[in-house]
Formats: sequence, structure tokens, C-alpha cells
Amino acid sequence: YVLLWIRGHSSVCSICGRIIILFLKGEYIWIVFLFLVGGCSSKSTGDIMDISVNIESEGRMSEYFQEAELFFLETNDQALISNVDQVVLADNRIVLLGNFARNVFIFNASGKHIATIEASGKGPGEYVLAQDICIDYDKKELVLLASVPSKLMFYNFEGKLEREYGLENENFSLNNIVVNKKQLWGNYGPGQDSCVGIAFWNPENERFEFQREATLTQPYKAPVVTEGMYMLQGEQVNLVKDFDRTIYTYRDGKLSPRYRLDFGEQNFLNIWMEEMGDSDFVNKTLTQGYIYKLQNVKETSGLIYFSINNGKGIGIIDKQTRQAVLYQKMKDEYFGFDFDRMKPVSDAENKYFGYMVPVVSLQKGVQQGRLNDRKELIDRIDRLEEDSNPVLFLYKSKK
Repeated sequence: YVLLWIRGHSSVCSICGRIIILFLKGEYIWIVFLFLVGGCSSKSTGDIMDISVNIESEGRMSEYFQEAELFFLETNDQALISNVDQVVLADNRIVLLGNFARNVFIFNASGKHIATIEASGKGPGEYVLAQDICIDYDKKELVLLASVPSKLMFYNFEGKLEREYGLENENFSLNNIVVNKKQLWGNYGPGQDSCVGIAFWNPENERFEFQREATLTQPYKAPVVTEGMYMLQGEQVNLVKDFDRTIYTYRDGKLSPRYRLDFGEQNFLNIWMEEMGDSDFVNKTLTQGYIYKLQNVKETSGLIYFSINNGKGIGIIDKQTRQAVLYQKMKDEYFGFDFDRMKPVSDAENKYFGYMVPVVSLQKGVQQGRLNDRKELIDRIDRLEEDSNPVLFLYKSKK
């Protein structure tokens, strides 16, 4: 316990289960703090909340999510999915950015293939690589950010291009885009000036505009490109960056640090970069699991979800209790699958998370006696060819 004395008056705040006892002796007020076993996992420093993250090997999907919804996506010559980078849900549509950022696949909610937007060139209406996609739910548009060549492309939900704007004259490169409160946002960097930040699209002059106070410095540039998003659609515009375990939120024209996460012995120390080669960095972060950045931050009304480094694991911050945990993998007890990588999902309800499951894994599960109470589902899985598109598992957050 800790004893403090305060003369005259006192102002005391009880945080995280500390028991506070006050008693009077003479003209002094004595305050006794009795710390509960396990202590406190968070503390506030100004507007930023410092949170110690408990790392656990496995979590249960049922604790945080409703039972998975399965979507069997049609396989044909125009819809052959080798990998999926991002999932977007909108108006009876499932939109996937896949095949190493080259194709966008559009399906309806029954899994029927509607259209494929393909990488085809550098001319008008064409692109070589897609950096990101998002949905403008008010305008009912799919927005594609192309990196080669640099441009914004707007499509309807049938996959038809409506308009596009070149971004070659911008003095920064964009990583991700989101629509929040009817405004299109993009995050950029790091460029030659080692800065990252966010900008908003001004349709009047057809340019991205950014504010100086919404810019952050990043002293190092990671020698590897990893899978995952620095900004996702959510309750607020949140941003994360490399070599930082802080979640920043855009408020009143600037980016403010909101949550700073501490992973204890698994924290990557930035001073290591002074003498670290590329192979050492890969071994330290991707093999040994030292955490140098957050990704895929998705905020719901009650929780903040995130992943680390190469999209691995799933972290959860409870905004009310200010407790945080990082699960290295999540277990779906019903289907028997272990998931260690979350797929970023943008949706109007802001509550879905996705995983792509190969058909062979589903069929193996059936052979092992799983799903015995779901004959219709078993029959559908058995009818799939081994080279069919992977099955999309969507989980809805309970909070």
C-alpha cells in the first residue's frame, strides 16, 4: 500500500479497482491505496491512455463473436481467387480485393459472381496495381485507389466505372482510403520527408488536402512490405504507423495519440534499427514476433480490434474497462479451425471480421466428424471441387 497526506483539501480519483480509504488525523487527511492483486493495466497521461497488453496463445471466437456466416463464392473463369487482401460489404454485395492487389471481385450475398474489375494497363479506365478499396455508403459507390498509375477510380456496385481522377501530381503517395461521415480520407507516407498522416479528398478541386497538425513523423522505414491496413473504416478515423504501438485518432483538425500499447518483453526497440540489417529485422519481427507496429485497427461501439506486424493475431481493447489482450490465434470451437490472421472488413454496421478458408480444409473437417448436425452444410461442402474458391467466414462482433 501507499500512504499520502494532503493538507487542506484533497481530490481523489479511483481507477481500475484500487480501494481507497480516507481517515482524518488532526488537520491532515490520510489516503490509503490498497492495490488489488494483478494491479492496474492502464493509466492516463493527458489525453493518451497507456495500456499493458496481456499476450495469450489462444482465444475463443465465441467469447467475442457470433457464430460464423459462411459464403460460398462462385468459381468461374472470371472469378478465380488465389488470395484476398481485403473484404468490403455493401448493399447485398461482397467485394474482395485479391490476387495480390490486381483484381476486384464483386459477388452478391448468395455468392453469385457479378463482376470482376481487372488490372489491364496504364490508360484511361485501367490500372496495374490496386492499393485499396472502400465503400461510400451514401453515394453507393465503390472507390478504388490505384497505385500504378496513381489514381482514384469510382465504380457502381455492378462494377461499372463512373469516373476517375489522376493523383500523379500529388506530392505524397497514399496507402489506404476510407469514407467517414460522408468524407473520403486517405493516409499517406512515409515519403522522403519521413512523414505520415491523413488527408481528405476535396471534390471541388479534385485534390487531396492535408493539414500540418494531422502529420506525424516516422524516423525509420521498414525494409519489408507487410499485409495489413494502416487505416480502416470505423467509429472514428484512426491511424497507426510503423515503429509505433500507438493508435492515433483524428480530432479537431489534428491527429492525437489515443491508446499507447505496451507488449512488455515483446516490444520492438526502435534503437535496434541503428545497427540492424534487413535480414535481422525480418528475423526479429516476423520470426521472433517482436512487435513494431499495429495494423487493421477496427473500432466498434465497445471494443477496438487490431492486429500486429504482418497481420498476425487479433488484439482486443475493451474501451470501458481499459483492458487489452492479444491472442496469437483464435479458435472456432464449432468448426474446429484456428485463425491467426484477420482479414480487414469494411461494413455499414462496422462489426464484421473475415477469414478465408480453403475448400480442402473444410472437407477435411467434415471427414473428421465435424458439422454432423448440419447435413445440408456437409452436402454443400462435399459438392465443392478442390480448386473452388475459398469460403468466406464472416464473424459479427458481439460488442
